[in-house]
Amino acid sequence: MNSRFDELRKSLYDLEREYNKKNVESFDKVINNIRVALYDLKKEFEDGIKVKYETTQVVNCSNSDIINTLQFLYKPMDEVTYYRDEYIERFGEKRTEELMKSMAINQHNEFWKIHETVNGNVYGSVPIELINEESVSKLLNYNWKIVDVNIREFPCDDKSTKEMVDYCNSNFENYIIVVEKETKTYLILEYLI
Repeated sequence: MNSRFDELRKSLYDLEREYNKKNVESFDKVINNIRVALYDLKKEFEDGIKVKYETTQVVNCSNSDIINTLQFLYKPMDEVTYYRDEYIERFGEKRTEELMKSMAINQHNEFWKIHETVNGNVYGSVPIELINEESVSKLLNYNWKIVDVNIREFPCDDKSTKEMVDYCNSNFENYIIVVEKETKTYLILEYLI
């Protein structure tokens, strides 16, 4: 799912909350955020339509080769409350707290500094091989799950975000698109949840 829509849904919940609080300053701020998000979404849509009609070459995203499979720990999200109020913010705070208590925050942050997230729908994970057994055990006690993750080379010749996201949405249920900062290589982390 497009992260712009996720942001817009969250902003609508924020708007309702501030409306009910009668907080004019915060309400106006959320309104402005929604305007910016809608403007960006419209521009992205129009640019996508323009590119679609101007491009004669078909983007080749037929196969993505698995270059490795690693085990990750990931923190599942409650899909029922995914868009409620400030769920994603609370989820992020709880994820960080659990990583800190389990002494895995530095390894988590180092991994995600080297692998810049482009898009995806998994919001808390770390490769098991980067953290010690005690940290793994503590995270499992916090209900983190072990999952195999296929590391795939991104197959598209044209690495525009829209094509990458469309390709992944059509082919993978749970994924993160990353770019390795050092090599500028685009990868798909396919979570086999």
